[in-house]
Parts: sequence; C-alpha cells; structure tokens
Amino acid sequence: MTTPETPTPTRAAVWALCLIAPGAGAQPTYEYAHDDGTGYTESSLAQYDARVTWGNAFLARDPWTTLSRAKISFASDVGAGKDVQIGVWDLQTSDPTTGTLVSLTDVVVPGPTGPETFQTFQLDPARVSGWFFVGVIADLVIDEQAMRQDFSTLGTHSWRFDNAVGVDNFDLGSAGFGGRLGDFGLGTWMVRGVAVPPPSGGVLLALGLLCARRRLSAGAASG
Repeated sequence: MTTPETPTPTRAAVWALCLIAPGAGAQPTYEYAHDDGTGYTESSLAQYDARVTWGNAFLARDPWTTLSRAKISFASDVGAGKDVQIGVWDLQTSDPTTGTLVSLTDVVVPGPTGPETFQTFQLDPARVSGWFFVGVIADLVIDEQAMRQDFSTLGTHSWRFDNAVGVDNFDLGSAGFGGRLGDFGLGTWMVRGVAVPPPSGGVLLALGLLCARRRLSAGAASG
C-alpha cells in the first residue's frame, strides 16, 4: 500500500489537524511517502565503492510546500556516527536528472534502524512545488548494507545515482550511474519528506479559525 501523494482531507483529518494546530502549541505537518512502512530488504553495492545518492521523487501538494524534515530507515551496516548528507532537489519533471539542488544538510546517523522504524532529521528548509526529490548522499563500500527497501511496493519514483567516492552527486543528471528502481523490478526506498505550510500565516490563520469554530461548536453542544 502506497501513501497517496494527493489525498483528499476528510472531516476527521481536519479535526486531527486542529488537535495539533498552532493554538495547541504544535504545527500541522504532512508526510510524503511511497513505502508502506515495512523495509525488510537491505541493499548494498555489488561491484565498486561509490558516493551514492538514493531517494524518492514526490509531487508537492498545497499547502504542504515547505520541507522541514526527512525520515529515513537505514540498513544494518550503518554504524553510529556515520556522516551523510540529505539533499532536496527541485525537479522539472518526475525524473531527478532534471533537478536543481535547493537544500543540503549534513547529518550524523545515530546507527541502523529496524525494518519498520525511521530516524528523523531536521533539514535546511526548502520550498517545493511540482515535483521534488529527497535523497540521501553517502560514501559506501562494496557489500555495505546501508539502503533499505520496501520490496513489496514497486519503486516507480525511487532512484539511485552513483559517482566515485568523494565526487559530489549534486548534479544528478551527470552521475556516473543512475537508474529508477522500478525499471529493474525493485522496491521503494525507505526515504520520506515531512512538510509544513509556508510561513506566510494565511494557511495557519484559516486552519486556526476553522479549529476555533469547531471548539466553539463543541462548547455550545456540551453546555
């Protein structure tokens, strides 16, 4: 089961957002994901060491256009203290080779995760519209199990790009190797993006008014 990119909010979903609206001390978020939350397949490099970028392309939906965090499930060989980067690319199409890097964050991985768990990393915020790509950049050696897949979900929007170790992968279109997992019958990377509404306040104000009306209605009913 793949998380839909453009779900239609229900009344229950709107009420759930009210529960975490700014008036309650938290900002509503939306999670971009293609995997089903089960990543029991671990992947490694079979023939060479490389600087690898792996991740997913997503289609932005209003108002969730400010990407603030990434959630990643790392495989068993990623030791505590491993340095990686997380990039966000603005794409012209759903193909990451058309992309321009708009955010890059250096992070330190606490260690591997289980097949159904994610680690959350704060990003340098990136405004997104249309298609965008969230990717992990890491130097990997042969047989280092670092990348985790949900193999039950075809990787239609999951991509991998390789360059020589130490060579930046920022221009994905010029990578030494690049490919979409789904074209090889492979699964979906366990890489997600978390977005918030833009900081203009218009969306948050509208949501706040809606929540206030619901709270007033609830108070009147209880009275």
